[in-house]
Amino acid sequence: SSDVCNEHTATADLPYDHLQFPGVVARTFTGAFVLSSIARIISVIVPKSIFDLPSHPMAVQFLIRFELLILSWLAHVRLASSLEGYFAKNKQVKTPQFIFGYYLLITASQFHIPFYSSRLLPNTFALLLTTHAYAEWFNGRPDRTAIYLVFTTAIFRCDVLLLLFTVGLTMLIRRELRIVQAVIIGIVTG
Repeated sequence: SSDVCNEHTATADLPYDHLQFPGVVARTFTGAFVLSSIARIISVIVPKSIFDLPSHPMAVQFLIRFELLILSWLAHVRLASSLEGYFAKNKQVKTPQFIFGYYLLITASQFHIPFYSSRLLPNTFALLLTTHAYAEWFNGRPDRTAIYLVFTTAIFRCDVLLLLFTVGLTMLIRRELRIVQAVIIGIVTG
């Protein structure tokens, strides 16, 4: 991510940070590109006299991981809000106002989600997008759910295909999505 933020071109002779910051090499740079674009905007906004962000690679790495953490947190807040609205609307729970806090408390108390929420891994980007997909589904927008899942499968993690299949089949059985609509979403998004 810091490579994309600091370098404007992609040639083989540029010194990329995979030696300085070892880790997995993702099959796409889409997530890194989005995060580094935000970091670049921040580095343009902050005057160099206050802090020269590009000359501090660890600060760039911290900023990019902090951005991912915030986006992950916002995805979970959105899902918690969607869950609360879903159960309040369907009157399936006596006190739906507690669902928001309970979901966030349970999620925050787990080890893996807080630990990986700022890691620049394909799994983290996939979790962020599938969390948004579930929020859309609970908000009654199955077409957007399918778009999120198809995009996540095509770009970040092909194993999300299993989730896409089960959720998609459920939406077809429940008649939330028509087969023609699902095919069109798959062709256009994938």
